[in-house]
Amino acid sequence: MHSRFRVGYDNEGTYVWDRNIQPECKELCLLWCYDNKTFDIYETRLVKSYVKPVVETALEALAIESYCKWDSENGTNFFNSKRSELINGIKASLETKAKALREKHRIFLLEKGLPDNGVRPVTEGRSHRVTHCWNCKGHLDNTVNVECATCGWIICNCGACGCGR
Repeated sequence: MHSRFRVGYDNEGTYVWDRNIQPECKELCLLWCYDNKTFDIYETRLVKSYVKPVVETALEALAIESYCKWDSENGTNFFNSKRSELINGIKASLETKAKALREKHRIFLLEKGLPDNGVRPVTEGRSHRVTHCWNCKGHLDNTVNVECATCGWIICNCGACGCGR
């Protein structure tokens, strides 16, 4: 097993994670897709939830070899031009989504006549929860959604939590 690289897969493809090129922002990670030979940036918590380690050593070796070849031919150009653009774009998108969700949650609580104590990230070490929203029946997953600071329920994109239910 390589200490620099990790190889994983999901239903979209096989990915190489390279310790040497990860952004300082730990909430995000760069993965190189072996299948289409491109980089993209992802939320680290989603990668940890959905990308499973490759156990087939031949595929792992092939993916790492292919990545190293791509990196030697294209890496410098990619990192000089695209890396910061990708990271800044994703950061801005995440901040916009988080702000919109906090506002929806605030309005939900206001309409119920309840105080807004804010949101919190998913409690560290808490088990993975998947459920649906009681208000709109939307899908909820605590690896993706934040929790209400008051009731601890996962906050839906519609703004609902367990408060006032």
